[in-house]
Amino acid sequence: MNQTKYAYAVGRIRAKEVKLLDENKVTRMVDATSFESAFEILAESDYVEHFGKISGSKDFEKALELEWNNVKKLIKTLAPDFEKDSSKTIFLKNYLKAKTDLEKIKTAILEKRTEGKDKLEEWLKTLKYTPYLKILENGLDFYFKNNSFSELEKLMDNFLINYYKRARYINLGVEPLIAYEFAKETEIKTIRTILVGKLNNLPTSTIKEHLRETYV
Repeated sequence: MNQTKYAYAVGRIRAKEVKLLDENKVTRMVDATSFESAFEILAESDYVEHFGKISGSKDFEKALELEWNNVKKLIKTLAPDFEKDSSKTIFLKNYLKAKTDLEKIKTAILEKRTEGKDKLEEWLKTLKYTPYLKILENGLDFYFKNNSFSELEKLMDNFLINYYKRARYINLGVEPLIAYEFAKETEIKTIRTILVGKLNNLPTSTIKEHLRETYV
């Protein structure tokens, strides 16, 4: 594939990336004292253009849907061959491999947890030379102490997010577009988690437990 084919598209995507919700905005949303206060922070982002199309703040799902549609439309306009070209990249193939590996590992852990801590730790040694060892050690340590896989799931998701961040250093090719699509999908999930939590009056600490790293 001709790497310069996406030069213009990458330039447009770079301009869009600076408007992604960063850690500061996400933290402000989580720490907001009310649902309305958290929602208002979205006025500082691309989501503000959808405010006039929804019936109110509690119709935020419509705003998220409209933003996702805009993302898909933008990528299709910038890169008509996006689906075909992205499927050929080592970048995407490696991501899919890592995602599949982590899903299989999680399934294996769920099956082996009844065998006890010693057996799980012994099995973990078989993954010594994989890039997943550190997150598995930390995730299982949390599980043994809290009887919860929430930290392991978060670490696995963050591993994949950090993989996508590598595309920020690629200036030519379709990879930045792949990563931007993933970043927006993750961002929308983050916003939904926060706003649903605020709407249901969940403690800030509980909402934070379910959040993943930001792309920017």
